[in-house]
Amino acid sequence: MKHYSIRNLVAVCNFNLPIRLESINFTYRESCMYEPEVFPGLIFRPGNTKVVAMIFMTGRVVLTGLKSIQEMERIHNNLTYMILNTNNLI
Repeated sequence: MKHYSIRNLVAVCNFNLPIRLESINFTYRESCMYEPEVFPGLIFRPGNTKVVAMIFMTGRVVLTGLKSIQEMERIHNNLTYMILNTNNLI
């Protein structure tokens, strides 16, 4: 196993609440791409990473491009704050 290295992790999460994609797009427009006529999810690129978050109004979130579990936890925490904030839950 010493010849293997992690290049890309994919993580899936379900917030179990409807997510207001328009609010996220408006608040974080410099990091988002949302064209519901083309793709039903909002594409979010957090900070200076190569991670991409696909956020769906159903509450599901898919993270791609992760390099470690620690990076996933950090980005998940940031997304949780962002989603709760834009849904007026905090």
